[in-house]
Amino acid sequence: MSKFYVNSLENCELGNIPPTDFSGQPLHRHQLCVSKAALLRGIVILVLFNLCLVAFVYLLHFYVNTLPEDQRNNVNTVFCSVGALLLCITLIKLGDFSKNNPNFYYI
Repeated sequence: MSKFYVNSLENCELGNIPPTDFSGQPLHRHQLCVSKAALLRGIVILVLFNLCLVAFVYLLHFYVNTLPEDQRNNVNTVFCSVGALLLCITLIKLGDFSKNNPNFYYI
């Protein structure tokens, strides 16, 4: 019978047993848990994703500036409204509403 009532991953996270690799050897404290190729691929994907976001915002800004004045005002109004709605949702999620404590704590 196992002396732990949870699986080995949960025991490792709780600090009950040291982390081990597949051969059963304990891992060093600062040893990489993923391969360098996977880490490099993740970094490249993250950078490309951010470049795509920046390019999308730039093209959207360029498109909005080519619109006539009245349509540009309507589009800017929609963007500001959506941004304010997202900001309100984010601030509510950051708030501490536990135990009737309606205070906002910001980092």
